[in-house]
Amino acid sequence: MCAKPNNSSFDIKRYVSDPQNKAKLVKILSIVLVVSVLCVGLLLAKRIFLDDNIGWVLSEDGVLTISGTGDIKDFDPLKPDEWLKLKSGESVKKIVIEEGITGIGNYAFYKCNKATEVVLPRSLKSVGDFAFMECTKLTGIKLKENVTEIGKGAFYNCTAAKTVELATGIKSIGYDAFYGTGYYNTADMWRDGVLYIGNYLVDVKTDAKGELVAKDGTTLVADYAFSQCTAIERVILPDETASVGKYAFNSCTSLKQVVFEGKLQGFSEGLFWDCYALEKISGPHIEKDPTFYEKTAGEGWSHNAGHGHDQIDGNYFNYTE
Repeated sequence: MCAKPNNSSFDIKRYVSDPQNKAKLVKILSIVLVVSVLCVGLLLAKRIFLDDNIGWVLSEDGVLTISGTGDIKDFDPLKPDEWLKLKSGESVKKIVIEEGITGIGNYAFYKCNKATEVVLPRSLKSVGDFAFMECTKLTGIKLKENVTEIGKGAFYNCTAAKTVELATGIKSIGYDAFYGTGYYNTADMWRDGVLYIGNYLVDVKTDAKGELVAKDGTTLVADYAFSQCTAIERVILPDETASVGKYAFNSCTSLKQVVFEGKLQGFSEGLFWDCYALEKISGPHIEKDPTFYEKTAGEGWSHNAGHGHDQIDGNYFNYTE
């Protein structure tokens, strides 16, 4: 006896009309919906964890793109997190920071040591302390025109970065901001023991001695630039120099005179810290009233210009034209 062929087909309407089957479908769809929401939530959390207004995307070819508005927050290098693991991994080959980002926080890209290039926006105004420290594969550094502040150690030990281009109008360059870069380590970049980046005097070799005349056009002296130059006796800064950084002459124990040919905006904190041999500061725009510098220098004025600074002989130095 032959079996009767089965010509029946699945009827979705009849299946759903069964209360038991309908309940099963509702449960399945609910589970799918919950899982989908969780997955999207995790992706969004990963996307925006830099800050509420700033997110990131990492493409398959290794381009890390930062987008949003405002400042990228500071990071603590002693508290490893997902961001540090991402940066120090093998995936990030290039960093692109889009327009709208105005500041890069401390240690933000610390040890992003596989990236060879960083693209910065015109909206950027400040680079934080150690922001790109140990980015050892970066081949160059280019800061665009609106950047006014560079933090200490910002590009510390970016050993492959042999070219550095800085914006005009920078108001402060922190201690060792470019120390150990390829630019810093190239002997030809130093001029008579002084490292310049454009019109910025960034560092001076500690074995400099006697008189040092900064090149014409120097607009700014970085923080600690002359620090520990114990054999320098006289420094002349040109007419264009408007800003001299914090502790710029720290422990220049043989320094006797500094000539400011231009008009300074004011004296920075600790400018002449432990300059016990200092006898006079001079220039056509030097204020004769020591309290002027005391007010503009802020905290740490002890051992500083304008207050006698505990010189060994107990004498005040002179402000002269």
